[in-house]
Amino acid sequence: MQASLLYRNTMREETAFKLEESKKAAEDLVLRNIRCPSCGFHLLNVYGKGHYLLQIKCQKCKFSDVIDTALFRTVRGINKRKTEWTR
Repeated sequence: MQASLLYRNTMREETAFKLEESKKAAEDLVLRNIRCPSCGFHLLNVYGKGHYLLQIKCQKCKFSDVIDTALFRTVRGINKRKTEWTR
């Protein structure tokens, strides 16, 4: 709560309103980590499962390109399932 009060003191009222609305919208969505396709370094966090096209640049390996965040979803436990299927 303290952080939002600080934002209101340094931002215009319209900008602070947009920030609060964005936070409310993100509360119901799933948080996902997007990693660099080249080296696996953490790039950003994305809320939701929709298609968002982003121009990114990796700070570690300098990979720079446009990515579709919906295509870079992480399926947890897939390695465990793959070993079960091969048995």
